[in-house]
Amino acid sequence: ELTESIRLKSKKGTLLWLMDETKTPMGARRLKQWIDRPLIHKNQIESRLDTVEQFIDFFIERDTLREHLNQVYDIERLVGRVSYGNVNARDLIQLKHSISEIPNIKQLLDRLDTETTEQFKALEPLDELLALLENSLKEEPPISVKEGGLFKKGFNQELDEYLEASKNGKTWLAELQTKERQRTGIKS
Repeated sequence: ELTESIRLKSKKGTLLWLMDETKTPMGARRLKQWIDRPLIHKNQIESRLDTVEQFIDFFIERDTLREHLNQVYDIERLVGRVSYGNVNARDLIQLKHSISEIPNIKQLLDRLDTETTEQFKALEPLDELLALLENSLKEEPPISVKEGGLFKKGFNQELDEYLEASKNGKTWLAELQTKERQRTGIKS
């Protein structure tokens, strides 16, 4: 009964239930994978143990890392939703908040020195994507992208013009009609 109890078909009472103090859904999935498929090569086991030892020794960094990970949403699922076009405004805000934690996490991991933490140090900060999300998205957009109101005013001039036209349609049409009359010379 490593990850699911035989009798209740639940996580409760299993080794996974006992050990799971992960802060993100990604961490929970990874822990379950590690329990389901344990390492068998000595060097990989020793490398993982070195990482665990580092986190035990550097308890302040460990607790700070846990605080930062608490701010990270399920990036794997968010990216999946984006790639399949099923993303909503809340997902994009969660992605923005998650990406903003990468530099903090990297800075903490720079203090540790193991093979396992080296792969995390190679994380790209995704500054361009973060800047795009910060500059374009309202902090509290509506849930559905179909409702509109997702982007900040001034992010895209053409979008701003369309929004203005939808809000003040009659005025916009009258102005357009006047401009076109002047441009073409047609009176009616």
